[in-house]
Amino acid sequence: MAIFKIRPLLGILVIATLLGGCGDGSSDHDSEDSPPKARSHVQESRADFFKLYRAASRAKKSGDYQEAVRIYRQALGINPKHEASLVDLSHSLRLLGKNQEACKTLEQLRKFYPKLPRPSFLLADLLSQDGAPINDLKRASSLYEEVLAIEPNIAGPRLGLARVQKMLGLMKEAESSYQLVLGTDSRSLEALIGLADIHIARQRPAQAVPLLVRALKIGTRAQGRRDVPSEMDTSRSFDTDDIESGKNRHAWLSLARCAQALGGYPATVPTRFRHPDPASVVPRGRSKD
Repeated sequence: MAIFKIRPLLGILVIATLLGGCGDGSSDHDSEDSPPKARSHVQESRADFFKLYRAASRAKKSGDYQEAVRIYRQALGINPKHEASLVDLSHSLRLLGKNQEACKTLEQLRKFYPKLPRPSFLLADLLSQDGAPINDLKRASSLYEEVLAIEPNIAGPRLGLARVQKMLGLMKEAESSYQLVLGTDSRSLEALIGLADIHIARQRPAQAVPLLVRALKIGTRAQGRRDVPSEMDTSRSFDTDDIESGKNRHAWLSLARCAQALGGYPATVPTRFRHPDPASVVPRGRSKD
């Protein structure tokens, strides 16, 4: 009786072993003899594109803008609608002084992405450089308006519009634009100084003074504290910006012009912001700062 009970069990074990062996053999055979799967044409193109894009980005970062332009164009030959490549190509062209080519690139970007605000903003900024013809300034103004219709609360396009309005002589409109920026960002140096310039141009130096003082307080303030250091602080964080450089210089000289018009500095102007010889500062428009 025991023999009859064992034999069926042995039969089952033998069958299971055979089946298991067959399965292992088949798996080994497939893994050893099957060729690796070939990448599709789409995958190959995508890999080639990103290889070129990374190479172009490295060239741009190193300052070799000519090489960056060459490689970005190669990459765009594979993927002509790649937004970042078009943006970086236009910027590289601009750095090379090829503004017409940069404009064409941004026009192409706008054509591909008509609902994105970025291409219009970049094109407006390029068209509104110092010395731009009036038609370019008018187009830039329209482009900034387009951007603001999509993103009304972003300061960049509003500041750009104010700058163009001022260049076009639209002082009232520029004043309104600067005030809108300061309504949401009271520390905007560009808005503070721009609005002060308008007050000076419209013979309102007393109204410009507090704006310029506030701008200089912000512009010359150290960003870090040596007594409360953090891992994000660097030695530069603790340094104050020089009053005679950048936007600070512009505000400093504008304040001197206000002092000329008012017959002296108001008592509210700190001594550190006073020019040693305000009479020597020529009015804006006669020479560059």
